Amino acid sequence: MSEETRDLTTETVPEETASPENVSHETGMPGAESTAVRPAKARTSFPPFIYHALDGSKAWWKRYLHDRGYLLIGAFLAMLITYGLDIVMEIPPFGNGSVMVLDLNAQYVYFFEHLQRVLHGKADLLYSFSRSMGGEFMGIYAYYLASPFSYLVGLFPEGAMQEALTTIFLLKSGFLAYTFGWYLHKTETVKNRIAVIAFSILYAFTAYAVVMQHNTMWIDCLIWLPMVTYGIEQLVKYGKFRMFVIFLSLTVMSNFYIGWMVCIYVALYYFAYSIGHGDRSGNPTGEKNHFLKSFFRIGVWSLVAIAISMVIIWTAYYSLQFGKTTFSSPNWKPTFRFDFAYLVGKFFPGTYDTVRPEGLPFVYCGVLSLLLVPIYFMSSKFTNREKIGYGLLSVFLVMSFTISTADIFWHGFQKPNWLNYRYSFLLCFLLLVMAYKAFTALDKTSLKPLVLIGAGLTGVVFWLQTVQFPEDNFKDANSVLFSLICIGVYLALIPLCVRGKSRKIASVVLLVAVCAEVFANGVLCIQDLDKDVVYTHYSYYNDYNEGIREIMETTMGEDRTFYRMEKNTMRKKNDAFVFGMRGIAGSTSTLNQSTLDFLDSIGYSAASHWSYYYTGSILNDSLLGIKYIASKDGVDYDCYPEAFTDSKGSYSAYLNPYALSIAFGASEKIQDYHAKDYPNAVDRLNAIYSMLLGSDEILEIYKPVHHISRNAVGLTHGFSGDYLKYSKTAGTGDHKVTFTFTVPVASDLVMYIGSEFPRKATFLYGNKELTMEEVETKRIISLGHVDPNVPQNVIVELDDSNLYVLNDCEVLYYVDYPLLEQSIEKLRSQELVTDPGCRDGKITGRMHIDKDNTRVFTTIAYDAGWRIYVDGKRVETEMTADALVSFRADAGDHTVVMKYLPNCFVFGLLITIAGIAVLVLACVFWNRLTKLRWFSVLFVAQGAPDTGSPDEPEEDADFSEEEPEEDAGESGTDGEASDEETGEDGSAEADPPEAGTDPEPEPVASEEKRED
Repeated sequence: MSEETRDLTTETVPEETASPENVSHETGMPGAESTAVRPAKARTSFPPFIYHALDGSKAWWKRYLHDRGYLLIGAFLAMLITYGLDIVMEIPPFGNGSVMVLDLNAQYVYFFEHLQRVLHGKADLLYSFSRSMGGEFMGIYAYYLASPFSYLVGLFPEGAMQEALTTIFLLKSGFLAYTFGWYLHKTETVKNRIAVIAFSILYAFTAYAVVMQHNTMWIDCLIWLPMVTYGIEQLVKYGKFRMFVIFLSLTVMSNFYIGWMVCIYVALYYFAYSIGHGDRSGNPTGEKNHFLKSFFRIGVWSLVAIAISMVIIWTAYYSLQFGKTTFSSPNWKPTFRFDFAYLVGKFFPGTYDTVRPEGLPFVYCGVLSLLLVPIYFMSSKFTNREKIGYGLLSVFLVMSFTISTADIFWHGFQKPNWLNYRYSFLLCFLLLVMAYKAFTALDKTSLKPLVLIGAGLTGVVFWLQTVQFPEDNFKDANSVLFSLICIGVYLALIPLCVRGKSRKIASVVLLVAVCAEVFANGVLCIQDLDKDVVYTHYSYYNDYNEGIREIMETTMGEDRTFYRMEKNTMRKKNDAFVFGMRGIAGSTSTLNQSTLDFLDSIGYSAASHWSYYYTGSILNDSLLGIKYIASKDGVDYDCYPEAFTDSKGSYSAYLNPYALSIAFGASEKIQDYHAKDYPNAVDRLNAIYSMLLGSDEILEIYKPVHHISRNAVGLTHGFSGDYLKYSKTAGTGDHKVTFTFTVPVASDLVMYIGSEFPRKATFLYGNKELTMEEVETKRIISLGHVDPNVPQNVIVELDDSNLYVLNDCEVLYYVDYPLLEQSIEKLRSQELVTDPGCRDGKITGRMHIDKDNTRVFTTIAYDAGWRIYVDGKRVETEMTADALVSFRADAGDHTVVMKYLPNCFVFGLLITIAGIAVLVLACVFWNRLTKLRWFSVLFVAQGAPDTGSPDEPEEDADFSEEEPEEDAGESGTDGEASDEETGEDGSAEADPPEAGTDPEPEPVASEEKRED
């Protein structure tokens, strides 16, 4: 704008009317001269931030760099430290390490792969057939991927996911340091720039931030927490809502789970802040009934923030209804979870214990905070009210750790089975804020208490060596010596920083010490985490994916119809997401219980929250439309021809000639099928095919092998309820059961041990040997070809546990191929012929139906979000076989369109748009709204200067009634000595920037081990 134009839109406010307290933004202290420039509300109705955006002559970036540019140094240092930790972890190009550990390795990385495919236009965001037979992807997105940082994976090519994750982790560490430093900069009138950087580094590298880094979706809530806290304070003091609404909604949308914890914190911090600042500092305008009105305002604007987040919240809630809410049954009876002494040790560096269920809270946030928090409570600079507010909130968090009922409430009414105390970062935040406050007050505080505190902490360190920790995590010399060195170094540096002649040099040395401390603690944490649950190797992930990628892409490129595909080689259960393969394997906390139960009931391996394709059998593979099987070593059935081979001859795709379509016409009798009516998986498959075909009798496509002789060696056997129980006898030698049998025709053999008590065992048949874990033996085992009328043996060798076999069930079956071919041909006559290029969220095709009112059976997991149109007319969907979608269609030729668009997404998106509209309209029309008396009374802190904006650049002002310190120039820590000493220029801008392979030790995946 020109000078003439600017004169028409702004006015210089005289000194005596610049603010209610004559606050200077140059000094940050009350009573000083002010030349604040404020929008002339009488001349325009536009919010001033619009003029700020338009007025390039102000060179806002120069003001920003001069005022807050030093915060970028903290962000850079945090990223540099993180990069140093990457070097220690030997992440390429420094070795073969990776950031992938625990569930990031087993689950999250695959969801990022799917998001990358979405961003590259190759996948659907709402639905995916790459997970456990298919299911909504919204819950996975809401739980794991909703962070704005996640979209950075779209900038990386396929095969570079580990590089993308490493980059995201680097950036998040920088943002952690920046936002915490920004909060200190904005809220503390007395500033020491170097100290702000030091404490921002401490926040970025709390034990929680380092250890939980692999739960990358949680870290966003740590990033936005300082902004949310500042928004609460501004809302309480002035009724300013914009920052609170924006960052609370961003927090909840980034991760609704940790966002729930932040919402609890919002309520608690509001009361703590109201207690601590019930005087002029929390009500600078002297508003009457301030507590009630501010309570109303924070409630209303919290609802707006929740409304903006509703597209995430509603879809997440919808997803959880598929089974996650019943994943565990918490015990609400209050109990004490651990001895308080154990928690004390966790505040010191190098005290990682475990992320397993017995783990303690990660509350380490720097030795400096341990020295300074007591000073905060001793200092006369801070009111008793403020100390009580912070103290009560901190104590409440600690009590939440120790009392089981409160802990369950924090975790969304579910007891976490790994990675406990997921809200412990809130305590770290509060402690660091109090510690910084204490640091800025040291120039006017006696240093004798600091020496006593240091001596006390030294005594605590030695006392902790006598405590019998569950993980013995404080007896390591690393923890003891590390803690003592840090105490000594800080005791020596702190007096020099606040009283010495070379305060700036001492402050820099202090910053270096802090960086060294957090780096060393980070190294210890990641080394202990590696010992605990094992970081995977870079090559273990990439080599496997690249090895099998060609055969996947070749198969899906050559055959573009809609079908499922599987493989009999595995890295993890979510491999399918890497390639966009439609399969039946999957593992996610946002599980679909009915789908998993169905897969288990027909003979696949499925339990808890996961399913996997070890190898299927002809009947269940064909029913679910598994058309191709990728393999290195061939498949179990001679009737599966080789369809495609990769250029290296390593992998081939084998065609299942009996695979059915995703949907086909069937008899209405299938509605009478329920898994519980049949004793084992083989009988259930026979029953499903019989009912689909409309047979009045059960067709034995899988025929039982009768007249089996059993010979137990080294075992005793007897009956236990409905089971025949085999137990090992004492002594060495063989412990096995041999099943001897013959079959009348050449066929393929399967084995199914019907038991609710699966056990680890080894199966031997001919040249085939299968060693399977407990959960695997509860599936149909494909043993391969069997010759007719020749005695055959299947040997089951027991591990250390007993073997239970249902007494009334057969264990061996062979395939009646003529009956199978006849059945498949009849079902195929009415199948859906899908169009090329169908995507997961939309399937189209044509089908012919023979009879009126026929049931169309699909192998799509039941979800009310599916909208099915026959000849353009929407039809009603029903649940079939306890788990699948079906619908009716009349005789004739039809076009069928199946779309996935659940109401929760539609209505959630509408509420989100409405919430954003409320926020935007409130900002744009704030001046007009405040002229309404009722609105002004409820939403404006009465007595506050009407600035013409809900948030305007007056927020650095200190409205306290303290007089400025006369010797401020001597302190070196209060930020008012000089620009040369502290770098402060007093800018008051309010708004923040918007912001396969060689075997290796198998990493532990908590989600995969929880059933143990």
